[in-house]
Amino acid sequence: MEPYEDTASIKAVTQAIKDKKIRQRKRLIKIYTRRLVFLILFIILGLSTYWLDQSELFRVKSVSVTGNTHVSDEEIIALSEIIAGERMWLLSKGSVSKKVSSSVWVKGVNIIKSQNIVTIEVTEHRVLGYKVTDKISLLLQSGQLIPLKESQLDWIATVALISGFDEETLLKKLVDSFAEVDDSIMMFVSEIHQSSVSYDEALIRLIMSDGNQIFTDFAALDLINEYKLIVNQINPANKCIYFDALHRAYSSRPCEGE
Repeated sequence: MEPYEDTASIKAVTQAIKDKKIRQRKRLIKIYTRRLVFLILFIILGLSTYWLDQSELFRVKSVSVTGNTHVSDEEIIALSEIIAGERMWLLSKGSVSKKVSSSVWVKGVNIIKSQNIVTIEVTEHRVLGYKVTDKISLLLQSGQLIPLKESQLDWIATVALISGFDEETLLKKLVDSFAEVDDSIMMFVSEIHQSSVSYDEALIRLIMSDGNQIFTDFAALDLINEYKLIVNQINPANKCIYFDALHRAYSSRPCEGE
C-alpha cells in the first residue's frame, strides 16, 4: 500500500510542476505579446507623425492679409515672420499677433489658421488728419504722429487738415474727443482748427466738406455724430453751427461776413 501512495504523490507533484510551467509560459507569452503590440503601435504612431509632419497639408502654404489700408501686405507678413513651408502646429497665434501689433498702424490682429492657409486680419488705427509743420505728419487715433512719406502724399486728399493743437495736452484731448466720432461722419470733416477765444483757448472749428462750419469744445464734439440730422433741420443759410456741451444742444446762424 505504501509504494502506491508514493507513486501517486510523485505523479501529483510532477503534474503540479508541469501546470506551473504552463502557466508561466502563458504569462510570458501574454507579456511578450503586449510588448510586441505596444512596439508595433509605437512604430505606426511614429511613422504617422513623421508623415504628417512632412506632409504639405500640415505646412504653411500661403499667408494672406485683410483689413489693411495704410500698411502693405508685405510689411505685415514680414512682421509676422511666418515663412511658407513651416509647421502649422508650431505657429503661435499669440506670438504672431504680438509681432504684427508692433506696427504703429496696427490697432488689433486676429490670426486664422484654416487647413494650410494663414490669414492675418488687421484692424488699423484711424487717421484723424494731417498736420503741417516743418514736415507733414499724419495724426492717428492712437495719438501718434507719423511722418508722411513722399509716396503717401495722395493720402492727405482723403483726411482732414489739422491746424493748431501744438501742445501735447491739447492734441491728446483732440484725439480722445474724436474717439467718439463715427467713421461715417469723419469723412465729412475737411479741416480741424484750433480757434482760441477769450473764454476758451481750445475752441474747435470744423470746416465740413459741404461748406458748413462747426464750433465746439472737446466735451461737445460727439454731437457731430448727429450731423446729418442737424443739417436737415437748420436753415440752409445758417452755415455756422454751434454745439453746447452743457445743454447737449446746438444752434445755427449765418457766419460773419456772409
